Amino acid sequence: MLQRVARLSAGPAWFARLQILTIATLCPQVFGKETKVNNNTTLNMCSVIERGNINLVYNYRRAAAAIDMALEFANEILLPPEIQIAFHYKDGGDICAADNKAIGSAIEWVKEGVNCNIYLGPGCDRSVADLYRFAAHQEVPIIGCPAANVVGNTQLLRKNLPLLIRPAYTFTDVSRLIIRFLDMFNYTHTQ
Repeated sequence: MLQRVARLSAGPAWFARLQILTIATLCPQVFGKETKVNNNTTLNMCSVIERGNINLVYNYRRAAAAIDMALEFANEILLPPEIQIAFHYKDGGDICAADNKAIGSAIEWVKEGVNCNIYLGPGCDRSVADLYRFAAHQEVPIIGCPAANVVGNTQLLRKNLPLLIRPAYTFTDVSRLIIRFLDMFNYTHTQ
């Protein structure tokens, strides 16, 4: 019983797993630019997520465990052995402002020889807008987390951001997921 409760309270691991699945299903442009060594393929997921401010919804400290679990799940269970995802992280800073670290991080990856196949984050709408321009030039998609008001704060139209994936789950979707989970493991309500 305790293990079930621990799994239930593990947090947003399901969300991170869905993001990994999004890569394979919605981003066919990722394949073809991957790194190949001895017929093994490595997809580089580059992540710039803000870390310093615990008040931000999109804080890396909150998401790190779920991201690690999702990567492990994808590499060990979802993907064939010859395809693996390598994760590269850089701190996005501690505030959501026009002066952000998104572009600097992307340039550092280029200098380090990391060919990013997909970006995860940033959470700040302005950072997403900045990184989007860089990613669009490389024809690399971004999974926004959440990139919530990128249209409102930057005046960029959604139709002009075809490489931005914003997984949005309503409370109805979350409710269905929880109910399905409880049903699957035969949880019952005791009075």
